[in-house]
This record gives sequence, C-alpha cells and structure tokens, in this order.
Amino acid sequence: MLRRSLLGAMPVLGNWQLSLAAVEKHSRPVRRLGNSDLASPEIVLEKSGARQNADRFKRLSIAFLLFGIAIRLVLYLDNRSLWLDEVNTALNIVNRSYAELLGPLDFNQAAPPLFLWIEKFCVQLLGNSEAVLRLYPLLAGIAALCLFYRLTYQFLSGASATVAIALFATLKYTVYFSTELKPYSIDLFVSLLLFSILFAWRSRLWNYWQIAILSAIGACSIWTSYPAIFILAAAELVAWCSTSIQKLKALILNRIPVYCTWIASFILLYLSSIYPAKGNDALTSSWASRYPDSLVDIVWLLDAIARFFYRPMGFLCIADGVALFAFVCGCVAYYRRDRFQFLVLLSPIAIALVAAYLHQYPFRERLVLFLVPYAILILSTGIVAIAQTTWRYRQPIKFCGIAIAAILLIPPSLRSIRLMADPSPLAIEHLRPIIEYIRDRAQPGDRFYVFPKAKQSFLYYAPRYELTSERAIFGSAAIPKTADRAAAREQYIDSLAQLQGESRLWAIASSIEPEQQVFWFADLDRLGQQRDRLQLPNTAVGLYDFREKMPE
Repeated sequence: MLRRSLLGAMPVLGNWQLSLAAVEKHSRPVRRLGNSDLASPEIVLEKSGARQNADRFKRLSIAFLLFGIAIRLVLYLDNRSLWLDEVNTALNIVNRSYAELLGPLDFNQAAPPLFLWIEKFCVQLLGNSEAVLRLYPLLAGIAALCLFYRLTYQFLSGASATVAIALFATLKYTVYFSTELKPYSIDLFVSLLLFSILFAWRSRLWNYWQIAILSAIGACSIWTSYPAIFILAAAELVAWCSTSIQKLKALILNRIPVYCTWIASFILLYLSSIYPAKGNDALTSSWASRYPDSLVDIVWLLDAIARFFYRPMGFLCIADGVALFAFVCGCVAYYRRDRFQFLVLLSPIAIALVAAYLHQYPFRERLVLFLVPYAILILSTGIVAIAQTTWRYRQPIKFCGIAIAAILLIPPSLRSIRLMADPSPLAIEHLRPIIEYIRDRAQPGDRFYVFPKAKQSFLYYAPRYELTSERAIFGSAAIPKTADRAAAREQYIDSLAQLQGESRLWAIASSIEPEQQVFWFADLDRLGQQRDRLQLPNTAVGLYDFREKMPE
C-alpha cells in the first residue's frame, strides 16, 4: 500500500507548483464592507461576489452537516444485532458491577472505565437493548460532527471548509463508529471538545473558575477516552509555543494546579485500569505488531502514515494513495499560508506517533480515529489547492484537480446514501432474529448446539429471550472454511459425535459465509434429520433429530 501510494504521488509532486494566492483567496475570511470601500464600485462588486460564494459554501456545509446527522440516525434506528466485538463489551457491561469494570475485562476487551460506567448506568436506567447500548456512541458521534463543523470554520473557510465537513460527515469509519458499542466515537468527541476549548484559551491566564472547570474536564476526559491525554499534551504544547518567553513562566505557574490534576487522574487510571489490562497476553500480543521496532524505524513510520488513509480515514482502493498525495499537498499549502495553524493541526498526530515509538499506544486503525479531524482539515486544504492550481492549465491537466476531488468526495457520499436506503450491509452477525426464531418455535426440552463463533452472542441474547444457557452445548471445533475443509473436517466431524441421541437440537452458527452455510447444512443433514432451518447473511440455525442417523 505504501509503495503504491508513494509511486503514485512522486510524478505529480515533481511537476506540481502550488498557487498560494489562489489558496489564500479561498482561505481568507470575507471582510465586512467599510466606508472606504464604497468609493470603488469594482471593489464593492468583488466583495459582494465573494460574500455570495462564501454564503453558498456555508449553506452547502450546513447541508452536509444535516446529512451526516441523518445517516447516523438512520443506522442507529436500523437496530442491527450486536456483532462479536460489541457483544464482548456488552457482556462485561451487563454482568459486572461498577467496581468490577475497573479491572481487566473478560473476552480480551479493554475500554475506559467512565465509558463503561456510563453504559452501565444507561442499561440500568433504560433497559438492556442494542438501542440503549449504542445511544451514548450515537450522541457522541453527532456531537463530534457539530464540534467539527465549528472547529472547521476556525481554521478554514469557503470551499476548503465545505470539503472538510463533507468528508467528516460521510467517511466510512466516522459514520460507522457513531453507531457501534465501542469507545471510538467518544474518542472523536473528547478529542474535538478538548482541542476546541484549549486552543481557544491557549494564551490566557486562567482565573479560579476556569482552573476548576478545566481541571475537572481534563480529569474526566482521561477516564472517558484513553487518547485524551494526547490531546491535552498537544494543546498545552501549542500554548507554550505560542506564548512569548516573558509570559511563558507566568502561564505555566498559572496552570500548575490543572496539570497536577490531569497527571494525578492519569496515574490513578493507569494503576487501576491500564496496567492490569497489560497482563492480558492476547491483547498485548495483538498490539505488538503495531509498534515500530526501534526509534529510527522510518519504514514503520511511512507505512503507518500510508495505512492511516485506508483505515481509519476510510479511503478505499486507489483513493488512499490519492488522499495521501492530497494530504502532502495540503501540508505544503497550509504551511505556506499559516505556519502556526499547520503545526497546531499536526501536534496531536505527532504526540500519538511519539507514544507509538515509546510502545505506549498503537498507531493503527480504529485506535487513532481521534486523529481523523486534524488530518481532514489539512487534506481538504490540499484538495482545494490542487483543484485551483490545475484549473489554470489547459486540458487535460485542467481537470486533474477536479478528478482528485471527485475520487475522494464522491465514493463516501454515495456509500452513505446507499446505507440510508439499505443499512443491512452493516449487520455483520445478525443473530437476534435467529434467537427470536428459536424462541417462537422451541418446545420444552429442546437443546441448543452453539458453534464457537456464536458463543458470546448466544450468552448475551439467550437470557433476553428466556432461553437458558443450561440447555446449551458449546462446540469446541470451528466450522471449516471451503479452503481448509480437508484439514479441519476430521476434528470438526468428531466434535459433532456428542450430538448423537438428541431428539430436538437447534444448531446455531454465526460468522458463517453463504458458501460455508451450504456445506454446514450438508454435514448436519448427513448426521441427522432436519426439521426446520433459517438462513440469514452470516448466521444460520437448523433444528435436527439426531436419533435416526448415526455420525459417520
């Protein structure tokens, strides 16, 4: 991926010259007309046209904001079943007390305690359901979108601002994690909230009330979102760098109580939650491959940055390489336009990379979703700069910028529109209808054979539908895929021998592809008499009588 991205970017970078004046024309806020401007009709007309363009872009930005809220609500109201990762988190929330949620979680999970406590409180207050469990991520996702809209117009204007808001509103993972029972949309919200507040107050000496409020906000944020500490560090580093040497000492002394509160909060979180989680070998081994091998591992750095545009940014196929190129162009354009703001936007990314080099936080995939807003602001600047620059040339160069903008903007928008019409592709493991189907047809004495990948989902859903786990047999052998059936089939068939003699047994499978379902039912039909069945995407159930046929 990295090689493809760099090779695609190098020829264009070699001949590309940025038109800074054009970028600044779109980036400057429109001034109000003063009395001195009224003397020149040409200036009045120019400013009036610029204001009309700004108003059009502002209305388009609001339209994308509302569309982003709408798609999140549609996906939430679709109320798909929890998939395996969500189920594992839900089982911890439902079955543990508030104190027990502080310790290492079951099923190889890790999440901030305050996130878990809020989820626990919602379940106790509103009941145990998918809608309740996903309510907090939904509200955080919508609030993050609104905060990003406000932040965007602090840094950008015109076309660049509209492009940024369109991307944030429609990109795959900013949308998806707003309706998933995981803390990643909360990471986005907390990141934007802290950054917005601290950037606005960066050069102030805080009064007693501000010290108390920011101490509390920072301390709570650390317990709500693991990467919050990076945003706090980045924002204060920006404050120090933007303050004169004469004022820096006074600023640091003024904020010592806040820093002490944040540090104490983080140490307490580390000792009570983070450090115990490091004892989970499955978690630590999964993180190991996401760290650089040494402090001079440049290959890892380049690869991590290139991967960032595929996930969590959500640019698929060739679009990730195009996005990487546009981002590099945006870095150049932003640096030449406003060096300080550019360094401000890079600071959270830089802090997260430092943490990865110190092997303290993985710089990969959904774990760095909180960095997406800052990358989008730079990326959108690059998209508009390329479009404005290439438009000055003859065809076909003239339309290269428009093509790049189309490649990056159209697919996320179309995907969001398709999901609004049909959210079903997000139902990775739609097990709830299977459990409902069994409940409506089960008879006293029926038993359940649950294949391994469906175990946690069954443990979560069965009590909700009055199916007791005491009547369940949990299988130990996974269903073989078509590619490895010969190697895994013997162990798999042997595991089914324990079903001999069962008169009414429901076989339940999850994370099973359509081709696997065909072979799965065929194997069960050879071992027993099928009485009923239901097939859904990635899930299936069959009712069997294993008295008439004997295992082969």
